[in-house]
Amino acid sequence: MARARKPKKKKRPPLPIASKPSLIVANGDGVEALAMQAALACDWPVLGYVPRGRSGSALRPGTLSDHPLQAVKWNARAADLTIVVTASAALHGRAQWAARWAQRYRKPTLHWWPGNADTSRLHVWLTTYRWRSVHITGAAEHQLGRAAELIEPLIASIQRHACGRVIESSNADHGDVHQTEEPH
Repeated sequence: MARARKPKKKKRPPLPIASKPSLIVANGDGVEALAMQAALACDWPVLGYVPRGRSGSALRPGTLSDHPLQAVKWNARAADLTIVVTASAALHGRAQWAARWAQRYRKPTLHWWPGNADTSRLHVWLTTYRWRSVHITGAAEHQLGRAAELIEPLIASIQRHACGRVIESSNADHGDVHQTEEPH
């Protein structure tokens, strides 16, 4: 007797990550919503997987599930780096899952919270890795607390670093070997 074949899984659509550094966030609340608002205010490209039914554009494709953690998992896999923002040193819920998935996919992860939010440390961490996309996730709306104050400065620091890298790489393409300062 022949066995029935298992139906094939649908494939995850690829994210169109451009050569310009971009921010990856799901369409969630809390840290993700604040990060998306701050990035859009700076005209920084925002993309990422969102739970099925929330949005369906080429830059923000829906997942196969309507569960929000599916989008966080796919975003952790798609991004080069993951930054988890919380109100304290403890990881809970979405932040904890994002850190686990980033580790599972061997992606560099930074836990950013009010007790260790140091932009010079962030700059060193960003300089350590080659990246084009940063996944930012963390505390949900009801867990935000003081973490909300960290989002805009965090996005601005990442964008300044990304702009400095773009200037450096474009100068290197033209034969310049000196390092260009980051715009202030």
